[in-house]
Amino acid sequence: MRQLLLLLILLHVSFTTLLFATENPAPAQEVSEVKKSVEIQKEFIQLSDVPEQAVKTLLELKKITLLLTEEDRAYEIHSALPAYSKSIDALLNDKVYQDLEGESIRTLQKMSADWNVYLKQLNEWEKRYKERIVVYDTNREKLENYSLLWSETHINSNKEQAPQAIQDHVTSVIIEIEKLRNHAKSFYDEILIGSNIITTKILLINEALLLIKETETMLSNRVFYQNEFSYLDALELESFSPIKYLLSAYTSAKEKVQEANIYFKSDASKLWYLLLSIVLNAAFIAYFNYLYRKKKLFIRKESLHKKTFFFIGRPFSTFFILIVLCNVVIFPEVPKSVTEFELFIILIPIFRILLTVIPHEVVRHFYVYFGLYFVSLIEKNAIGYELDSRTLSMLLSAGLIIYIYYLIRDKVFETLARPLFQKMIYRFLAFLILILFISIGADFYGATQLSTRITGGTFSIIHASLIFYTLTIILTGYIIIILRRRISTASNMVEKFSKRVERMTVILIKIGMFLWWFKIVTKVTGTHVYLVAFANDLLAYSWTIATTTVSVQSIFDFIIIIIGTWFVARLINTILQVEVFARFSLPRGFPTAITTVLNYLIVISGTIIALSSLGITPAQFTLVFGALGVGIGFGLRNIIANFVSGIIMVFERPVQIGDTIEINKTMGNVLGIGARSSTIKTFDGSEVIIPNADFIAKEITNWTLSDERRRKVLVFKVDFDSDIDEVMAIMKKIAIEHPNVLQDPEPLSAFLGFGDYYLEFKLYFWLTENLIGAQSDIAIGIYKELKNAGVKMPLPKQEFLTKKSEELE
Repeated sequence: MRQLLLLLILLHVSFTTLLFATENPAPAQEVSEVKKSVEIQKEFIQLSDVPEQAVKTLLELKKITLLLTEEDRAYEIHSALPAYSKSIDALLNDKVYQDLEGESIRTLQKMSADWNVYLKQLNEWEKRYKERIVVYDTNREKLENYSLLWSETHINSNKEQAPQAIQDHVTSVIIEIEKLRNHAKSFYDEILIGSNIITTKILLINEALLLIKETETMLSNRVFYQNEFSYLDALELESFSPIKYLLSAYTSAKEKVQEANIYFKSDASKLWYLLLSIVLNAAFIAYFNYLYRKKKLFIRKESLHKKTFFFIGRPFSTFFILIVLCNVVIFPEVPKSVTEFELFIILIPIFRILLTVIPHEVVRHFYVYFGLYFVSLIEKNAIGYELDSRTLSMLLSAGLIIYIYYLIRDKVFETLARPLFQKMIYRFLAFLILILFISIGADFYGATQLSTRITGGTFSIIHASLIFYTLTIILTGYIIIILRRRISTASNMVEKFSKRVERMTVILIKIGMFLWWFKIVTKVTGTHVYLVAFANDLLAYSWTIATTTVSVQSIFDFIIIIIGTWFVARLINTILQVEVFARFSLPRGFPTAITTVLNYLIVISGTIIALSSLGITPAQFTLVFGALGVGIGFGLRNIIANFVSGIIMVFERPVQIGDTIEINKTMGNVLGIGARSSTIKTFDGSEVIIPNADFIAKEITNWTLSDERRRKVLVFKVDFDSDIDEVMAIMKKIAIEHPNVLQDPEPLSAFLGFGDYYLEFKLYFWLTENLIGAQSDIAIGIYKELKNAGVKMPLPKQEFLTKKSEELE
């Protein structure tokens, strides 16, 4: 019996191989590869190695059996899938899909949420099935190879007339292999069938969701029509059921909790990112809160008393708000149930943060809004009982009107916004009151879609304003803290431009928060689609100039690229000057050459990219610049000469910024070297603009080209009766004692000789700064010292004789 079973197995393997070769004939060029494959497949185990290889094969079969064994989770899927599939079919066959337009938006949203629950579950099962299919495919291939190997070994053992024990050993291994193959095949088929069912249901659910979404969008856009009975007619047709209404909201809340649970289970891999963000946020906030409490947060102690940083004293509230923000980033497709819960619970930390910057008189307004928002959640989640829902909706609109009226009356925003924005906010609030009256009228008339849009939009505007105002406080506060910390002094640029960096950072954060707020408000109010469509149409508008097509989008791109080029050039120049060149000792003029060349490269590259965005091709570039070349050569030759001279000055470096030069009888310090001209600030305070070509073509005296030291000479004449050694000592002493005089080379006093009526001396000394003032100080000091020493100044002979004659008379 065992031999017969083995024979059937061998026939099965041979038939399978033959059938595969018949259905998939190999091309002529692959014959050699097939032969190689056949040779490999016909390998067998030597008779002496059969016992050892049999043990190894059986151990490997046990490993494969463990891999192919179904997990408890897989058994749960197999058992739950039929019932799950029937419930999905029942929902898909519901008559409600024949007339979705007759349902309310709230009902459609409930249907969409239910389908998303099913979809999340099916996607999770599909992922699990695909993983199992990969495992089965890998191990089935191993089993096929084992089956062929041991079949050939059996044939060889018969051929070699191996002992019966060896043949029985081979036979037992083959039987175990075939059992495992059949076992794997049965589970494999079951997985394929289940995967096919899941894939089909996912497609059907996606079609249903698409249909619901299209219907919801259509009904949302049809807001200006009566979609329900008027309120008076509804009073006659229905009756109030407040208890059942609240129970409906409670049931809906439980279903949303289940929906959120299924969502997070299906995206469990992302929970590690959320856990990491929790740890990082906790460490970040705890560190700064510790420094704040120890009063070590700032170098300047007065910063601790600014309200801008009081939020640091609310670490738990700050932590929760930042975690919610991280959750939005990590789970971008989070269900509405989770979003609603987050928006509700985040109000508590928001109030805690705002209490640090607002007066206590304003606090009651936040508590009132908290209550109104809680009631709105009940109204939003209750399904059915339209009379109760419409009544509560009108009461909410009335409550919002009263709430906004008190915001305006109590001038709440005087402490929260600047005067210009205060006027805009108060006018916007007055507009909200107007449209809320329209909401009440629309609900009374029966246009409930319009009423829901207005009331929900108002709550969204207020809620988003609170959230983004708080986020602005937190983000700007932390940015300023980081910039003012001691660690920021490691950067010369941050230290030098700290105020400007703070101001620009705060502005960018506020702009980003406003744009984010505006996007959310437009989405909630249903105007986002229209604004995007209008923007796309406007940007796509184009016209043709010659052979070039120019659009509004290309002009917009051109402006952005030009502004970006200017910003990048300024930023790189500042970084090089403040961060790089200030830290390294470079050759004279080298920093100026680097910054000038980089500026030219950035500007030229940015200009080419900007013109390319307008649709100008390289061929058109060549044509335009070739045509302009002649005009430039004749009409702009002086400008070109100055530009080229500026480039020569950058590389040759005869004149650098800060040098003291004399050109065209103008003497002063070089303030800047531009593309066309350079600026010199004279010693009398005026600024002279000189073309660059003059620096190349004319003679220039550069007093600081290779050395900033300059020698000064003072000439003194004294009476013949003066002591020469004493005069020379006094002159040298005064020069040495002056703080601006260089000691190397040492000041030198010299006696030049005899005049007609005087002795002549000269003093030589070197200076690097305060040239005029130091020379004057030294001259005055020498005069006073000579006078105190009794040294007389000489008198001309004619004047001396005149005085003598006057004395004799």
